[in-house]
Amino acid sequence: MTIFGYPKIWHLGHRSVEGMFAAGNVYVQEKYDGSQFSFTKDIETGELKFRSRRVDLDPDDHDKLFAPTVEHLKSVTKQITSGWVYRGEAFVSNKHNTKKYGRVPKGHLVLFDIDVGHHAFLSPEEVSEIAFMLTVEPCHTLELLQCSNPTPEQLDAWLGTQSSLEETKIEGVVFKNYGFYTSFDHPAFAKFVSEEFKEEHKKNLDWKQGKDLFDALGSTFATEARWRKSVHRLRDDGGLEESPRDIGRLLKELNTDLLYEHGDELKTRVWKSAWKKISSASTRGFPEWYKRELAFPGRPRDAGSDGPESDSRTGGVSNATNGGAADGRDYRDVMRPEAQGDGDSGENGM
Repeated sequence: MTIFGYPKIWHLGHRSVEGMFAAGNVYVQEKYDGSQFSFTKDIETGELKFRSRRVDLDPDDHDKLFAPTVEHLKSVTKQITSGWVYRGEAFVSNKHNTKKYGRVPKGHLVLFDIDVGHHAFLSPEEVSEIAFMLTVEPCHTLELLQCSNPTPEQLDAWLGTQSSLEETKIEGVVFKNYGFYTSFDHPAFAKFVSEEFKEEHKKNLDWKQGKDLFDALGSTFATEARWRKSVHRLRDDGGLEESPRDIGRLLKELNTDLLYEHGDELKTRVWKSAWKKISSASTRGFPEWYKRELAFPGRPRDAGSDGPESDSRTGGVSNATNGGAADGRDYRDVMRPEAQGDGDSGENGM
């Protein structure tokens, strides 16, 4: 039996989860600073199988980060339902990654989802009952939103909440609408991480001061929080030697993560900046040309002129020079990145 990857958790506001708050109930849950961990019991053999975020784990020869979690689950094998995939956050200590909590979760695991078949999830209330049976920590549900978007005031209140693991505020929040599916046939999940938001938005991208666009964009994501995230991820997957030889592998992971998490945002920013220059160059000389047309109406154009072509549909001047495309579209529609043949790459496109 194969344990498939957990559905992508998009940043709050990403176009892949547009409409998730207008369709049904949305659970708001605490985001934990552990390591993503999944497990199941094989229907045929009854053996337990484990997986980190991206790789399968050997039940008898696994990374020490997952050892306490694996050993606890082995002790409650009889309570685990065959065929279900359990999702959670594993902890080896109360400071597994960056954030230091007041205590370790029960069983060294926070259980936040149970997939009973093809992304059909049990409700958080049902997950909490099962967490109690398995002697692990249930995920902290902060609120249930019913067909309403979260407000800035609500975000501030949630981020000021003490973690269920005590002695620190929560890292962030995860929004889950189990009844609203994305284009990737997954339930819509979104996240808002307070520290990540502050780290990535604290720098002022002021193009008018002459800073190179690409350098300024890249500098926005040159944060220790993002670097640390990639180190933790590769360490969870057993991909680090804890030596300088890790640097090449980590650089590749950092670039992959940047495209995966922020590709759409980067494309939009680069395109908007490029469009200003392209549109300006494409209309250079037009005001003078048009004033001459008005001054000398009916004057034949010189052969080989590079000016806009005459178009009977727009009274002699191409619609493209009047704020729209020749086929009638407004230029604001034409300049959208998706209108350039790029399409919505989504989760697997970059």
